[in-house]
Amino acid sequence: MPMLNEAIRIQQEGERFYSDHAAKHSHSALKVVLNLLAEDERRHAMLLMASRDKLPYELTDSGITQKVAELFYSMEVVKDDIPAPTEQVDIYHAAWQMEKKAAAQYEKLLAASEDPDDRALYAFLIDQEAMHARVMEELYRHVNRPNEWVENAEFGLREEY
Repeated sequence: MPMLNEAIRIQQEGERFYSDHAAKHSHSALKVVLNLLAEDERRHAMLLMASRDKLPYELTDSGITQKVAELFYSMEVVKDDIPAPTEQVDIYHAAWQMEKKAAAQYEKLLAASEDPDDRALYAFLIDQEAMHARVMEELYRHVNRPNEWVENAEFGLREEY
């Protein structure tokens, strides 16, 4: 039970993290992504509480991957008008690490559980958190690219002459 309560707490912290940053960065087009993630974290906490309290629940994917892909596809049309928010790189990195921590907690719960319903729930949540981690990792890598990439004649592949 302590591991389950810890997993619920992690989900609630995740929801607060995403909601707070979505509110602070409402000027960003990525506010939508942060709000989608906050909603998923809330749903995950509710699933865990239902499981803990032996209440019925349904494992359904929110479709966040498709929604994020559609958002970025729609942004592609206006990408030259949107400055790269490199100041937000720390947010994305922290979220990426948070999602990996949540997945690790579910892996512990999965390993400790013998109940088939609980095991199905934890496996579902591991997949969900891994998907969130991929989204945040991609955002982190995309936004952090200007901080790492150096274009200079001294540093590149050049033809021999």
